[in-house]
Amino acid sequence: MRAPRGVAWLAALALLLGLAGGCASPRPTATPCAVPTPRDTSPASSGRPTHAYPDLEDLIPTDIGCQILQSASVVSDPSLQDPKTLRVLSRLGRTAADLEVATAGSAAVDVTIDALRVVGATGPAAAAAFQAEDQGDPTTTSVYGTATIAGKSVSTRTTASETEYIYAIGSVMFVVSGSATLVAEAIGKLP
Repeated sequence: MRAPRGVAWLAALALLLGLAGGCASPRPTATPCAVPTPRDTSPASSGRPTHAYPDLEDLIPTDIGCQILQSASVVSDPSLQDPKTLRVLSRLGRTAADLEVATAGSAAVDVTIDALRVVGATGPAAAAAFQAEDQGDPTTTSVYGTATIAGKSVSTRTTASETEYIYAIGSVMFVVSGSATLVAEAIGKLP
């Protein structure tokens, strides 16, 4: 397992850690595997993830690379939000109370999938607000672009350490990072 990935504003937003991973240009590939056992989404207990937004978690694939992903979703604490995240929410006319985040990953595969929903905003509007806020930050080293992955139009956010693929649809913005093949598989399985 690699060190936690460094997208501070999204990590603070999610209050969850993902797995690190840089990406090249992903190409979808078919990977036949046995039908996986569904991931555990029972109520949290000591040492187990929470599931505050199971409907958001359900949008994330349960398996990638023939490995089960563990998912979690939490209610964010407004007092712990990154100032950049709060500015994004303000751009959307929303508050931290409107923020819903789910994440999934596994130590067995190099892929992390985050699903973000800002209640009262569309996924594309949230993605545009995050990009505008990030690009307006004079200290950012992020470079944005576009790509087609698994037949879907995505935005890319590249830093010195990784590339994230941002896919926004309906009310949700997905952020996927990891190895090229697994990123393509993950995006292909998104709604």
